[in-house]
Amino acid sequence: MLHDRGLGWMLELEDEDDDDGEEQKPLLEELEIDVESIVAKVRCMLLPTATNREWLQESLIRDQDFWGPLCLATVYSLLIVWGQFRVIPWILMLWVVGSGLLFVLARSFGGNSHGLAYICAVVGYGILPLILATVTNLLCSAIIPQITIPIKVTGVLWSTGVATVLICHSELAEKKAMVGYPTALVYYFLASLQSGV
Repeated sequence: MLHDRGLGWMLELEDEDDDDGEEQKPLLEELEIDVESIVAKVRCMLLPTATNREWLQESLIRDQDFWGPLCLATVYSLLIVWGQFRVIPWILMLWVVGSGLLFVLARSFGGNSHGLAYICAVVGYGILPLILATVTNLLCSAIIPQITIPIKVTGVLWSTGVATVLICHSELAEKKAMVGYPTALVYYFLASLQSGV
């Protein structure tokens, strides 16, 4: 019946793809996820010495990573979600939109050497101190409730400092304060979501 109406193609089976002897790549390689590079970048964000910052800048410029920052934003979302799944899209939206705004500001201040992928990676890896602050808050807030605000402030300042230095390393070296303020706002909004949406 389908053949009579010209729809016989729906019943045809596709032949198996002939790989001509090619091996299939592992899934991480197929998706271009370099776990070792992500771990190295996370280590450099945790210990932002001068040599680590230089290596991280070169690494992010050469290899603009998407999966590492996405994983960190998702981990942060899952840490603060605690029964509220509506926080996850907010965190991801703040990461992407905040990165876009920082990209536009960096371009308008004269920083032409960075692309949007670089800024997204810097802002995404900058979420790592907020993750550490959230874990510390979860562990310490039951014992000392007054310590939550200083821990959040420390996480926001740490994230802001590292991200600002990574964004302002070339043409924007004299404009750190102008880039640092909106960067601090992005991380402040991310940290403020710990209390819910």
